Amino acid sequence: MRIASPYHEGELAVQERTGNRHQASRTGRVIASRIIPGAIPFLARQTMALLGTLDAGGNPWASVLFGAPGFVTAADDQTVVFDLSKTLADPHDPLWSNIEADPHVGMLAIELASRRRLRVNGTVTREGDDVLRLAVAEAYPNCPMYIQRREVLEFGVNGARTSSP
Repeated sequence: MRIASPYHEGELAVQERTGNRHQASRTGRVIASRIIPGAIPFLARQTMALLGTLDAGGNPWASVLFGAPGFVTAADDQTVVFDLSKTLADPHDPLWSNIEADPHVGMLAIELASRRRLRVNGTVTREGDDVLRLAVAEAYPNCPMYIQRREVLEFGVNGARTSSP
């Protein structure tokens, strides 16, 4: 389902002042309140997800979760589930205290080799120690224009370097 206007008042004012209102209205059409069907298998292949949060003082933080493919999945088109038992997550990362204070997050799933990206904004709830559930408010693919292709390297237990798929 499309969102009537994905931009808040401040964004609209900046678009107007810079003469980009028309372009922004066209771009805003891709923002929906659900994950598009083609992005659901994309999420399940990811080994990295970035989560943006605000701390208690309103300062932005970016946290990275790494895991085996399948650690992040779409349970349906309105819910992203993180299986934290399959991640390399720092228990001291400000992410955990930030989401306790304010559950609003912005998630970016990015496949660096192909430059494909999916942005999901919403609220998270923690279910025990192993599950983080993101209720989708907005979801949209991001343009890869400013992303350079990268190869993500993985390090095994013995320190041997391998390429990720």
